[in-house]
Amino acid sequence: MSEAGAGTTHGTYACYVSGCRCDKCRAANTVYKAQWRKDKPEGYAKELAYNAARGRALERLASVHRAQFAVLIDGEVAAQAQAAKATTTAIKGIDAMTRAQRSGHAK
Repeated sequence: MSEAGAGTTHGTYACYVSGCRCDKCRAANTVYKAQWRKDKPEGYAKELAYNAARGRALERLASVHRAQFAVLIDGEVAAQAQAAKATTTAIKGIDAMTRAQRSGHAK
């Protein structure tokens, strides 16, 4: 596996793009991006629009997942409560049957 920035000169945009995040490479990226925004305002506007749309889409996705998770949790709690009720009912039935057998009233 190659190391980030291997074979490139530190302090350049190319090194930053290859994965290096040293201070010199981050500074080079900052300079490059500032110049790019200045030279291509339409590209920057598209990037901003894309990032905003992506953020909204991710928020909607997270919202759906939160809602599904809540349903899952609520459903799980309901299922556990139902199982607990069934168990309690069964235990009461066994207790009643056992009492009837002890008293000789069992069928």
